Formats: sequence, C-alpha cells, structure tokens
Amino acid sequence: ADLASIHNSKENNFVHRLAVSKGAVNELFLGGAITQSGIPLWIDGSKWDYSNFYPGFPINGLGSCVAMDTQGTSGEWVNTLCSMKQ
Repeated sequence: ADLASIHNSKENNFVHRLAVSKGAVNELFLGGAITQSGIPLWIDGSKWDYSNFYPGFPINGLGSCVAMDTQGTSGEWVNTLCSMKQ
C-alpha cells in the first residue's frame, strides 16, 4: 500500500471521509515526513503545496511522520512518532 500525499482541500476531505468510512478511529498516517530542520515533504517526491496541520503543528522534535486526525470533522494533521500504531 502507498501512503497518500495530499495537494488540496478536496483531496484532504476525500481521504478523511474514506478513512472514517473504513473505520479509522484515531489517526491515519499520510505520506508526509518532517525533516530534522522542521521542513515538511511528501515521501513520493511530489511538491508540498498544501497543508492542513492543526495550529502550532508541526512541533519540532515530536516525530517525523504526518498523520491525519480522523476523530474530528476537518481532517487536520499532526506530526507524530513513526512507531505509533495508527
């Protein structure tokens, strides 16, 4: 399976609705990563041209993986440890 890169709000809403309909109850890993210098990038190499992080995120040092919150209604993102079970 491939992790999603999201480039606009329409894609974000689609992924959020799909995840919720398939039973994702907390967070869903996306194909994003946060570099050590705090710069976000998509692991598929596509341009980082959209972001839906919660205010204050990404938090430097919290984790380098990007996940979507599937509990809320807006599909906002956080950075998290890559070892967290999603």
